[in-house]
Amino acid sequence: MSKKVKNIRKKLDAIASNYNNFGFSVDSQPIIRKRKEDTCSSVYEGKVIGRENDVNRIIGLLLDSNIKENVSFLTIVGMGGLGKTALAQLVFNNARLKEEFSLKLWTDVADHDEEQLDVDGILRGILASAVGKKDQNFVMDVVQNTLREELTKNKYLLVLDDVWTQNRSQWQDLEGYLLGGQKGSRVMVTTRSHDTARIVGGMVHELQGLSKENSWLLFEKIAFEREQSKAHEDLIHIGQKIVEQCRGVPLAIRVAGSLVYGHDKSKWLLFQDIGIFNSKEGQKNIMPILKLSYDQLDSHLKSCFTYCGLFPKDYVIKKELLIGLWMAQGFIFPLEEGQRVEDAAEEHFTILLERCFFQNINYDEFGAIYSCKMHDLMHDMAKTLAGKEICITNSTIMNVDKEVRHLSFTGTANALHAFPETHIRSYLSITEPTGSLRMQQQSLEALVANWLCLKVLDLTASSIKSLPISIGKLLHLRFLDLSYNVYLQVLPESITNLCNLETLKLTNCCKLKELPNNVIKLVELRILDVGGCEDLTHMPRGMSRLNCIHTLGRFVVKSSCWKQIVDELEELKGLKSLKGKLAIDIKANCNNDLKINEWDIREGAYLRNKEHINDVAITFNGTERSEEALRLMEELQPHSNIKRLEICGYVGVGMPSWTRGNNLETFLPNLTALEIFDSRIKYMTCLGNLSHLKSLELSSLEDLEYIIDYGVASIASMTVGLSIIKGPLLFPSLKLLRLMHLPKLKGWRRSRMGVEDDYQLLGHNSSNNEICDFYDNMEPKTLPQLTKLGISECPNLECDFFCPVLEGLTLKNFNKRMQIRSTFSHSKVIGDEKEEVTSGDTLTSSSSSSYIPKRSEIKTDDVEWLINSQPVVEGFRHFQVLFVNEDDQVKILGMMMSKLSALIFLQIEDCPNLISVSVALQHLTSLKELEIKNCPNLNLLEEKREDEVDVDMPWRSLSHSLRRLKLSELPQLVDLPSWMQFLEALETLHIDDCKGLESLPNWMPKLTALRHLRLSRSSPRLKERLVSAPPGEDWPDIQHILSVHYY
Repeated sequence: MSKKVKNIRKKLDAIASNYNNFGFSVDSQPIIRKRKEDTCSSVYEGKVIGRENDVNRIIGLLLDSNIKENVSFLTIVGMGGLGKTALAQLVFNNARLKEEFSLKLWTDVADHDEEQLDVDGILRGILASAVGKKDQNFVMDVVQNTLREELTKNKYLLVLDDVWTQNRSQWQDLEGYLLGGQKGSRVMVTTRSHDTARIVGGMVHELQGLSKENSWLLFEKIAFEREQSKAHEDLIHIGQKIVEQCRGVPLAIRVAGSLVYGHDKSKWLLFQDIGIFNSKEGQKNIMPILKLSYDQLDSHLKSCFTYCGLFPKDYVIKKELLIGLWMAQGFIFPLEEGQRVEDAAEEHFTILLERCFFQNINYDEFGAIYSCKMHDLMHDMAKTLAGKEICITNSTIMNVDKEVRHLSFTGTANALHAFPETHIRSYLSITEPTGSLRMQQQSLEALVANWLCLKVLDLTASSIKSLPISIGKLLHLRFLDLSYNVYLQVLPESITNLCNLETLKLTNCCKLKELPNNVIKLVELRILDVGGCEDLTHMPRGMSRLNCIHTLGRFVVKSSCWKQIVDELEELKGLKSLKGKLAIDIKANCNNDLKINEWDIREGAYLRNKEHINDVAITFNGTERSEEALRLMEELQPHSNIKRLEICGYVGVGMPSWTRGNNLETFLPNLTALEIFDSRIKYMTCLGNLSHLKSLELSSLEDLEYIIDYGVASIASMTVGLSIIKGPLLFPSLKLLRLMHLPKLKGWRRSRMGVEDDYQLLGHNSSNNEICDFYDNMEPKTLPQLTKLGISECPNLECDFFCPVLEGLTLKNFNKRMQIRSTFSHSKVIGDEKEEVTSGDTLTSSSSSSYIPKRSEIKTDDVEWLINSQPVVEGFRHFQVLFVNEDDQVKILGMMMSKLSALIFLQIEDCPNLISVSVALQHLTSLKELEIKNCPNLNLLEEKREDEVDVDMPWRSLSHSLRRLKLSELPQLVDLPSWMQFLEALETLHIDDCKGLESLPNWMPKLTALRHLRLSRSSPRLKERLVSAPPGEDWPDIQHILSVHYY
């Protein structure tokens, strides 16, 4: 190494010598960036396609009379090339605004300097637009005074196009000059940065790409002579593929259309193959526009962005993974003094997100960003800027270019097995956790031997059974991901030689038995994720020394002695930086007679000091005694910041003190989700006042009789609960409620006490009716926010549910005396907008209305009860999806189905006594998808009924609506019924495991819309008739279908 350093110094000395010998001088002239052409307010409306909804929405915001400020701001934000300026021009020139604003102004900011906002230049531009001439000789004082006079006497509309500033102070300086307009004045800003939009304040309109249909209309307008696309049918399919590459970006679509205009089919195919971005014209016309955003980034942010080119197009990138990779490569630098590197990495991600380098953001259940995607054009730019440093391959054998530094493998079978010696720093295995990737042991050893410079090694789901001992030689390795290697049982001790390792991910390595004892030597570890490692027996001693760890996932305690359990839990105290989710698995087999008072309890903050943990799961596995389990739960009180708590296998009869009465709301005020499974709890007093709770799941609590049980407590303790009960709603925020396998559950609360006890409880002279009213108020009859309700295997539950906004209902093995009611307003869905029309299906005068969700659904094993229960059907008549599963009562689906006429999807499965569905179907005129499975007595080949009405008639009602039909495991289906020939709109037909079907009817050509035919697990005879070469007997009748699969 010292020789290399000496050589480098010699080269630097030579450069310095040449600088002096040849008389070189430093060029003090600043670099002048080429400025893009200024924009103006005029636009030809015929050039802009597909922005009508955007224009209408923005105009609606601009003319909103409810805005109180004299001057308000609206920002249009989106990535480069989406058409923000064109949209602003359309709005600016709309006839509806001409009468509203006496003065309309337009100025192009576009200095592309985020740090310095040219306030003087912008004011001069606004004034020039106001007076109709541009004069740079005005002194600034004159500019300001003249502009103030113009704005004060007018209700004005000002457009500031292409603003880049990140400097809030300078924006406020500019804003101060614009606030003098008359009431109703508006300032409209276009920008690529969400951060800029936040600085500007006011309303925000986030511009999206064009729809698939509008993208094609725009391309067609440019690519074909006078839009004569129908005369070139051979080019339409190719053109559609080219348009897909543009991903809705108007700039790219225009360039693509211009490229292929006037060319023959071979040229179109060429552009389809090479991609629009990789063409010369794309590099000339698209790259500069997108690269403006990239040029504004600091160097470390540029590295973070180009590294994203390592993922395939349209790949869902998990934020935590991306941040870990950036850190491993050394791309992250603190943006302010004292900032933790993890916080700096989060800020790097946020900056790129706000500047529209990422899109399609997904959030976790707590509202935090979980994943994102890159627009295809952004991905192309990242790959182009990275050059040869980044390589994506799906080939198992390849010669890696010597300049490649970061390699991702996207294959689906055998992993890359040729690993020539090179300076690769990243190897990512891009595969699904359920994929079938195979990494041979010999290949893995070759990788380790030849790629010694690796900083990132991702072997996710590679079917690895063991790691080579030589893994310890990768001394530069900082990131190692072995997740979803389900055969991996042990890790070699040599892995503890990786002294620079920051991330070790073992998620869902379900057979992993233990971690190396010396893993505590890896003091740089920040992530040691063992979540889902169900066979992990224990944690290594000394885990508390790894005080940099912030993600652990799971902490396993195993012992036959209660004192030892507490000793092992002590390790948690040192892990003060833990965040996210932590599952504590207590594998105890404590059969000794140690008394509770003999425990060496340290009263100690195992979880209470973990302020960054938001999700805690506590699982008991073993033969713990009830008292010890309760005491242990007392010591596992989480921090008040947690949002989700799961308890499983708990053998205590009651809940710990920090959950009783008001305590749960007091100690865990941010709790939004509570799940309790497979426990012996007999009563619960913890659910009385959880105003923020959004999700409640109770399952396999065999002794639980009441969800809220104050009846077992003393009168004094019930009085404490009185303040809880007096509130109007017990669960005002609850959105999800699941009650499963609760055989003794009877209701929300225990039955009333004696009248005398009631009088004492209420503390005044009350009548019996008043007492009854008091107890009625304890029933949470109205769950105002509940959208999903599931009740399964609760045969004794009698309860009255009123759920005004219910979207999903599951009922299985339930008490038929239970009542469930809901109300809806009729909602017509147009794109993402909802047009509400009040419905008459309300139950009471006080019932609130709401919108119909796009896919509201019911699952039940008793469809007759569901439909014949008047309160239920009145509330649910607008539900769109119905699953009838394991209903052994229903025989005929008849007229009763008319009450569910809004259904668009119907699945009937495992109904052994069902014999007929035809009458029901004539009322389902909106049905688009129908699935029937494992109904052995159902005969679709019914003969005419007694009234001699044609049996085909009910099915004809579906002729214009049904798009998809699946018939599965129907032994009586020996021929396709004749009614199917009338399904004019049918696009997909799937017949599965109907062995009695040995031929297809000759009317199959009548199904002109049918594009996909799938016959799975078919009879041998049918398969013979379907072959295409030489043609089988049925092939001529199905050859018109685009996609035919049979096996």
